[in-house]
Amino acid sequence: SGDNLSYQWKKGTENVGINSNILEINNVTPSDAGVYSCVVTGSCGVETSDPATLTVNPRPAAPSVVSPVNYCQNATAS
Repeated sequence: SGDNLSYQWKKGTENVGINSNILEINNVTPSDAGVYSCVVTGSCGVETSDPATLTVNPRPAAPSVVSPVNYCQNATAS
């Protein structure tokens, strides 16, 4: 808190991000999932944000396309 704030984003204990009050993750992948926090340092001391959990859901699989099959009326399809 105070003046001249600097920001250190963390994923768990690993430093990530840049010196910004916003953490932006481009092209998110499952490896980005985790618990994030930000350590803010200023002229009045150091504060750490509450943790935020990022969950990355896998992209759904594309539906399979089945070629059309024609059957005559009253025929058995197998």
